[in-house]
Amino acid sequence: MGFSEQQLAERLKKFKFFKLQQHLRDLKSHPAQGTLDEPGAEHVDTAVKVLRVEQEIDRLNEVFLQLSVELQGRAEKRTGLEDSVPAQGAVESCLSRHATLLLELKRRCVAQRLGEMQAQLAQISMQQQHSQKPDRREPDSQGPESQETDRQGPERDQRDRGQTGRD
Repeated sequence: MGFSEQQLAERLKKFKFFKLQQHLRDLKSHPAQGTLDEPGAEHVDTAVKVLRVEQEIDRLNEVFLQLSVELQGRAEKRTGLEDSVPAQGAVESCLSRHATLLLELKRRCVAQRLGEMQAQLAQISMQQQHSQKPDRREPDSQGPESQETDRQGPERDQRDRGQTGRD
């Protein structure tokens, strides 16, 4: 009996997270060996942030799912009670409605937090991609390449129209 792909992926993620934390502790405890200014240290820090955000997103997804299942169960229970006992006690009905509203509020809060965490993850990813790209500057409009095309521009346009500038 082996592990499923999902279980293996989770174990690998936890192991990588543990190794990153261990590496950061080693860097802090042995500053002579290296500092956080080393190349790649920023990548390690970013990877730790990404893992923490991903773990929080996973946890929030589980909470959201649990709240959704609980709300669905309450809805099914309520429709079953309405069919079987139409004159349910007012206090019990009110408490049930309040509990359902509370669950719905919790679910909305979790959904909002989940959206915030996903936005944070996207922002970290964009920052990571931006920091990994080499500094490519757009060619200046007054650079040598554009000056060459500017000099050839009108003459080339006249040739394209079948005219020459030497009439």
